[in-house]
Amino acid sequence: MGFNKVFTISTLIVILLVLFSSLSQAQQRGVPDSTCGRFQIFFNPNVRADTFLVDTQTGKVWRMTTYTDVIGNPTIWQYMERIDSKEQLDKWIHLQLPIDLKPPIDLKPPLEKDK
Repeated sequence: MGFNKVFTISTLIVILLVLFSSLSQAQQRGVPDSTCGRFQIFFNPNVRADTFLVDTQTGKVWRMTTYTDVIGNPTIWQYMERIDSKEQLDKWIHLQLPIDLKPPIDLKPPLEKDK
């Protein structure tokens, strides 16, 4: 065997070892092993009222809310709606209007009186 052939085989072996080593490390890193639970609590250190509960699987969020107009002043997690489109915003705005300002959803003809 000539020097060039040995050098080429040695170089190929080194390249393959480096490649397999890097692939092995990439697979070990993969998805990080999460030690946190499904629900996480986040808060703003500057404002005591900004405390949130996040479902890390669905992305749903609740805000910690205290009702001072209820006996016992209960503190609960209030669900926060998420609006991702103009259609969702329009629907949300419609639901927020006072009842007397909402356009009628089901228009029925007025009842005719007997003659």
